[in-house]
Amino acid sequence: MSGSKIMEMNDSWMVRPILQTKSYLIDELRYFLLTQRGMKALKSFSDIFEGQVDRIGDLGESRKHFQFFIDRFKIEASMADDVINQDYSIPRQHHCISLWTAIETCVEEVVVSHLKNIPEANVMLSGSLKGFTIKEASIYNNEANCRRSYKDIEKHLSRKNNLNIVEKYETVLRIFNMYPEIKLEHANGIVALHCIRNLLLHKGGLVDDVFKRKMNKVGFKVSSNKKYVINSETHDIIFRSCAAFYDLILQKALNNAASAMGGSIET
Repeated sequence: MSGSKIMEMNDSWMVRPILQTKSYLIDELRYFLLTQRGMKALKSFSDIFEGQVDRIGDLGESRKHFQFFIDRFKIEASMADDVINQDYSIPRQHHCISLWTAIETCVEEVVVSHLKNIPEANVMLSGSLKGFTIKEASIYNNEANCRRSYKDIEKHLSRKNNLNIVEKYETVLRIFNMYPEIKLEHANGIVALHCIRNLLLHKGGLVDDVFKRKMNKVGFKVSSNKKYVINSETHDIIFRSCAAFYDLILQKALNNAASAMGGSIET
């Protein structure tokens, strides 16, 4: 397939929503890593600056200003030291919430894009989701109605308590041939991410029996009833799971776009 065709596919309504949210995912990882390095640097430079003040000696009023700067720097360095001693749990919390935002938004944008661009989308939904009926009179080429319809789909799937979040997403994405065939370990990582996000935002991070049961079910052992700490191993599994999801759903979109244009993409 020619370069111009590939560029056309990347800008197609099938692919664009995924590239946009994947860009956010990459940016968030960059900021997380910069935060880690910045905290390490704060701690290191605090000791260096303190030593320099002693070497400089008496500078009169200038020394007071310099000391004020050092004191402020030491306060921030102390805060950074606390985070480092907690193994960066707080930055990981923020990163996990951002990761979930990217996944959740990606699925919504993919579904809304298909609802908006496929004339028979309402028929496809009604035929595939048992008991679901689109309330909007028209969704084709009407983004506002498509977004309202997606919220109705979410409500419909929320009543299926026997399904976890990945299985719910799979239910709707398969209708449009957009479900990424991720490995079980990656599906479990995304389910764990969803559980962690809900615990942090709705429970203040305090572990309860529901959280323990859901996490243990997907292979993440949680025994304590204290505030949940995201360790480096769990964080790494979650990020790799999200990356796998994005790689596969992007490949799915590229294949579908190529097929629509009468071509193919080698995987």
